[in-house]
Amino acid sequence: MPAGSANDLSQYEQLSLTSAGDSFIAVQTNTTSGIFTGEADGDFRGILSEVGSLNPLVWLPDGTLVFRSASDGAANLWRMHADGANRRQLTVNAQIDARGICALPDGKYTVFVSRRAGRSNLWRVESDGENLTQLTDGEADAYPTCAADGQTVIYQHGIQSRPTLWKIPLSGGETVPLNEFYGKWPAASRDGKSVSYFHMKDNKWRFGFVTPDGRRASEAVDVPINLKESVVHWSAGGRNLFYIGTSGNRGNLWSLSLASGETKSLTNFASHQLTDFSLAPDGNKFAVSRSVSLSDVVLINEPK
Repeated sequence: MPAGSANDLSQYEQLSLTSAGDSFIAVQTNTTSGIFTGEADGDFRGILSEVGSLNPLVWLPDGTLVFRSASDGAANLWRMHADGANRRQLTVNAQIDARGICALPDGKYTVFVSRRAGRSNLWRVESDGENLTQLTDGEADAYPTCAADGQTVIYQHGIQSRPTLWKIPLSGGETVPLNEFYGKWPAASRDGKSVSYFHMKDNKWRFGFVTPDGRRASEAVDVPINLKESVVHWSAGGRNLFYIGTSGNRGNLWSLSLASGETKSLTNFASHQLTDFSLAPDGNKFAVSRSVSLSDVVLINEPK
């Protein structure tokens, strides 16, 4: 067994003490991730690869990408061009969480989830990395979606406990409940008319739809059985929802027609998990984060 150290980007689980009492045996998991860009039913080009996670990510109106990376030793936001060039760090010690990210329609602010204040809350930062600001202070706030009005962020309040949908002005201030019933993983449409969310009805997961002020927008639609991740985006025309469908450890982009309920595969990746994706401002291209994890049993020696 190889010797190991916990001072790295690996994850260590199932820790147990050896009989001698001076070492630990653990399962070490190493994750390698990459960001790719391309069009549906077309070829995707890899633009970044590194050890660790590269999600969440979001495509800004100017064509750049903002994503989470721990390449500096901590989970922070980074920004780069859609071809992988001009990468630069936006935040320091921001403790970025993987549970969602969104950008304003004008690209001025990016909203993300952070544990910097000791719990899961929404924060915002300007496109140049300036003015890092906390937006919410709830016990568990996550999965932000930026409304088309450029002034409102809708999010999920409650993660392990009963989740509901809330909203807050981007400028900060009072948080307002969008509904009082079970709902999670919101996604705002690009035309500003509807917000989709997940809820359970008759022992079946369904997409519900409300307006940004909480009124029901349309009838519920069944969630596809192959949907396994929380990430959902609306198509530019509002007729389809894009989502991550999985088969085993392999993930691909899929489209759900809101009119017919029919699903269609948009990519044909033969391997790797698909952990996140973002739709380009033109509504035609996607940026996706894909990863693969390998595990091994390691021996961790106590420092002399």
